[in-house]
Amino acid sequence: MDCRGSFPIVKCTYCRTEFQQTSKGSTSAICKKCDQNVKQYGKPSACELCNIIAAFIGSKCQRCTNSELKYGPAKEERKDPETYRYPKVNVIEHGVRQ
Repeated sequence: MDCRGSFPIVKCTYCRTEFQQTSKGSTSAICKKCDQNVKQYGKPSACELCNIIAAFIGSKCQRCTNSELKYGPAKEERKDPETYRYPKVNVIEHGVRQ
């Protein structure tokens, strides 16, 4: 039995989260969640907000959908997909921690 540390950590092709591969022979760079979504919904399209290819249902990825529910719609004046496009919550004003 191999030590867990002997398996490489890779980034998912679709959602870009880091995960540890489960076998040395595996060359797949798709996390379990995205793999299930590909089997259920097919290959994803690019998210209209962040341009990550992880929009399995509709035109937005799950991260952007959840952020819109939590913080409201994304600001349109920022066009750079690499920047975080949701307004930052004022910690003192809203009494929440980030």
